[in-house]
Amino acid sequence: MTNSIFKNSLTWKNIGEVSAQNGKIALYVYKSVQFTANNVFSLRKKIEKS
Repeated sequence: MTNSIFKNSLTWKNIGEVSAQNGKIALYVYKSVQFTANNVFSLRKKIEKS
């Protein structure tokens, strides 16, 4: 009984770690996309002005 609870908690720990990694990756991708979008937007403004 204790053994299965222990195994379950380990599985939950792994799921938590994977979720955290996925979250970091998603945040990184989101930030880089946002950064690129901002650059494109500012470039477009410069082109329109000239």
